Amino acid sequence: MVNNIKTIQSIALTNFKGYRHSGNGAAITLDMTVAGRPADIILVTGKNGVGKTSLLEAMDWVLNQPDVGAGGFRTTGQSHGAVSINGETIELQGKAKTDLRKLETVASFFFQENIAELACNEIIQLLEPENKPADKIKGELKALQNKLENWQRQLQGLKYRKDYEEERKVLAQRVNELVAKLSTDSTLRQELVDSTLTLKNGNLQNRWDSQIRNLSNTIGNYSNLSEPVGSNLSDQLRHIGQCLLEYRGAPVGFADSEKKNPAFTKAFLSSAQSLPPSLPIKRLSPGASLVPSELKSTLFVGSDYDVYASKVEELDVSRGELMVEYNRAKLLIDSLQGNGGSLLSWIDEFSENISSWLIAWEDHPSKLEVSNLKQGIENHLDALSNLASSRSSELRDQLDKFTSEGKAVAEQLNQIKRYQVIARDIDTHSTELSPLLDKSSFTVEDLANYVSNYLEAGQDKAEDAKNAPVESEVIYQLGSAFTRWANLEIEKLEDEASATNLESVELAEKMISDALAICKQESSAKSQLLSVIGVIPQAELEQLLRNMNQLLSSFHFPEDFLPIELINNGTEKSPKWGFATQSGVLFEDLSTGQKSQLAICWTINLNLALSAQLGHSVIGFDDFTTSLDMNQLIPAAVLLRKLAYADADDGWKRQVIVTSHHEDLTNRLLDFLLPPQGKTMKVIQFEEWLPESGPMFKCYNVDMGEVTGEGLQDAVKNIVKTTN
Repeated sequence: MVNNIKTIQSIALTNFKGYRHSGNGAAITLDMTVAGRPADIILVTGKNGVGKTSLLEAMDWVLNQPDVGAGGFRTTGQSHGAVSINGETIELQGKAKTDLRKLETVASFFFQENIAELACNEIIQLLEPENKPADKIKGELKALQNKLENWQRQLQGLKYRKDYEEERKVLAQRVNELVAKLSTDSTLRQELVDSTLTLKNGNLQNRWDSQIRNLSNTIGNYSNLSEPVGSNLSDQLRHIGQCLLEYRGAPVGFADSEKKNPAFTKAFLSSAQSLPPSLPIKRLSPGASLVPSELKSTLFVGSDYDVYASKVEELDVSRGELMVEYNRAKLLIDSLQGNGGSLLSWIDEFSENISSWLIAWEDHPSKLEVSNLKQGIENHLDALSNLASSRSSELRDQLDKFTSEGKAVAEQLNQIKRYQVIARDIDTHSTELSPLLDKSSFTVEDLANYVSNYLEAGQDKAEDAKNAPVESEVIYQLGSAFTRWANLEIEKLEDEASATNLESVELAEKMISDALAICKQESSAKSQLLSVIGVIPQAELEQLLRNMNQLLSSFHFPEDFLPIELINNGTEKSPKWGFATQSGVLFEDLSTGQKSQLAICWTINLNLALSAQLGHSVIGFDDFTTSLDMNQLIPAAVLLRKLAYADADDGWKRQVIVTSHHEDLTNRLLDFLLPPQGKTMKVIQFEEWLPESGPMFKCYNVDMGEVTGEGLQDAVKNIVKTTN
């Protein structure tokens, strides 16, 4: 499928990822024109999670990969979806998604997660297509992959008693097999299906542990048990397993106890076996009063009201309060010492850059005054850093305290809940249990033995016995699988605790893992690097390199780094080309900001070089400000302006689309990008994302350097303030 779209005037999305529909059921439509003409530059602002990246993915699909059905982007639960650009509509079909590593995409859109592929040094290995190095490179990568996997196994043997990754995959596959056996109309089945843990090839998803965390949080809706406060991975797996082991269908309230509930299953037995074996079970005398201590030491049955309800409510409130305190302490720790925008991260970044920021006073009369100010700032930052570290340590102690107390309360709560459920089921099935109930007293162990023998003898005559055992047995097996997984994670932690030279082993593991990931990607059929053969000739690659060095010089790249050179690390017959700075520094050794600069320049160069192949004049940059500081933002903005505000007949002319959520830099970026006379700019401000309809947004036109959309500056400032 080929389209004739050059620039984007409008885009309408229906059921594309988080884009659902507007209030009247129509597609969500964004106007990208100013005064009836395509805007030269479009700045998309808003906090994370409101649909900025999805917008660029939709554009990429229609512009670069329209032959892909892209049904994988369809909103969950919807049978229809579409994207329309300039009135040209393409329906979402099938289950596939676009490949962000496809050359046309890489040359059109800069995505943060693709930085390594966009600017990696291996692309220059394809400098001389006539040598046809692809097959040889692929073979060498395969051989290297085997060596890396062997080294990886050897390292695992130093650290662990078993291959935990393989054990995890086996258990995840077992979970998938059991879930597939559940009836399709089961809500529990849907919950488990939504928490997919593996890919089609059997490997675990990148964030499978997040799926476990989410499932542990929601599984309580299908059981009578509460999740521990501050639970780790093994806690979460054990909680899921226990909930499934004790799952007996839709919960039955105390007032509904006359309704027959299939209690005589392995789930009933699991609940009983989770209680102390010596716990006495007694029939409550009519009119008898109970003291709180008796509720813990005895399981009472035969009452005409729920004797445990108030205790459950009391413990549930305590657990909730501890959960609030735990979350607050964790949030405060992250604000001090977490990744990203934490205080200590900011102090480190500020300290690293302050010298370069003050270079303007190098030969100025105020140099001494500035130097003294710098020393004072550094002293204050050191003091603040020490205070932040100390406070973080205090908060971690509090977090440990809330976790310990929360787990204890959750354990008490779940035990009382088991008393509650088992008492109800004993009363409901008093006929089957009459041999026990006729005794003056008996224990949980007596109950468990009786039920176990009852089940083994095949005496369960519940009304739905023909159907329930199949489903209940599958759910019970699922519970066992998750419980085994919990034990596996505990063993892994024990191995790590007892391992020697753990830091060195983990560093070696990281290096091998990264190298292995590159080998697998670049030796596969989807390798972007090998697919470039025949697309960009040698002369054009050399021109791209010259252009890139020219652009990088505007970023104030270290002078001894430029020009970026091509070096052959192989032989004349088997060349191995790669990026290196003039001083010999390789790409992987550059800083994050330098890699981003190189990636931005490379994206622009590919876009210009492949303009005929692309067929459109659109270039987009996602999350543009994440890896750039203020010094880097200015030259980057100059490049965007050159692309967007070039004359219509200039070969550089592009419609530029930029997304940004960074607090301070979004405001500055807006200032840097304001259009000159005769050029246009549009700002799309995403305000919120609503589950029923998707993102809410406002559009503002910026024309000839004047704000024509009332409230634009305040709106952008507001968005920045809410982006944390």
